[in-house]
Amino acid sequence: MNMQDILDEYHIAWIESGNHHCREGWIQLDCPFCNETGKWHMGYSLSYNYFSCWKCGYHSVFDVFSELNIREKVSSVISSGLKKQRRLATKLELPDGAGALKENHKKYLKNRGFDPDYIEKKYGVMGTGFTGMHKFRVVIPFFWEGSMVSYQARDITGKQKAKYLNCRDEVVPTKDILYNFHNCNYGKIVICEGCMDVWKIGDGAVSTCGTQFSQNQINLAKHFNQVFIMFDNEKKAQEQAFALGNALSCFHCKVENICLKEYNDAGDMPEAEALRFRKKIGLDS
Repeated sequence: MNMQDILDEYHIAWIESGNHHCREGWIQLDCPFCNETGKWHMGYSLSYNYFSCWKCGYHSVFDVFSELNIREKVSSVISSGLKKQRRLATKLELPDGAGALKENHKKYLKNRGFDPDYIEKKYGVMGTGFTGMHKFRVVIPFFWEGSMVSYQARDITGKQKAKYLNCRDEVVPTKDILYNFHNCNYGKIVICEGCMDVWKIGDGAVSTCGTQFSQNQINLAKHFNQVFIMFDNEKKAQEQAFALGNALSCFHCKVENICLKEYNDAGDMPEAEALRFRKKIGLDS
């Protein structure tokens, strides 16, 4: 019996596509701890047998099953091991039509406060056309050890059901790495939620791709002398920021949480404000 069978047996709704929280190797359900409906914030890793909510973070199978009042199924889950179902790709396949940014992509980026030509050259961002599952999106590639290993495709119309479409066949899972890690070499690091936050801060900034974070991401960040955490200013995001800070503080690096009261996230900061922030924390020194 796998996790999907158990959830079906107890009439607990789950999805694996059609929502921006969905990604390859995971199934999504409503988080029983956040008490929300139709948000699909709770993910279950088919590979590693644990739950993680985009808002409230990691949860064991035991904790989630207890909250769902199906604790009697925990032993069967543990004894069966829930065989790993995820297979990583050996070569990344980009979305159909992905290529150079067109005027509609550039207009979207300009409206978000970015220089599209710089973003395209610096981060390898691409755009898609008007057909296919990934139509009207900017494609944000993820690089690791010199190779493109995954991507996110962000809607530019504001009208599509899923704001983000994540790569279904990753070479390296995004939760095993930090976006833009290859552009960090200052002894200091700024950890943000999203890729656009990274673009605004620049070199030395990385993204965990959401408020949930993995042990692998902690292991990458712990080697920096000073860590600044800059998650969105909403309550759940700040709770996760403090949780990340506590985890990193165990490794004797200096950690500071920064909550932007004037802006929802770093991506909303004006460029001049972002430059002042870099200077203030000594990121350019």
